Amino acid sequence: MVVWCFGVLGVWVFWGLSGVVVVWCSWGLSGVLVVWFCGVLVVLGLWLGVWCVGFMVFWIGRL
Repeated sequence: MVVWCFGVLGVWVFWGLSGVVVVWCSWGLSGVLVVWFCGVLVVLGLWLGVWCVGFMVFWIGRL
């Protein structure tokens, strides 16, 4: 798995060579959900208002 953290917004992106990785972190005052699915990146707003302190990573292995 590889991880990057971009700037002060705390945008975390996790992914592997295959499968799905869902990363929750903060983007300003709203949380964001970043999904890397077979090369397709999708970002969904979550309105959670947490400043990149805790995050949840769900690794779903190979599909």
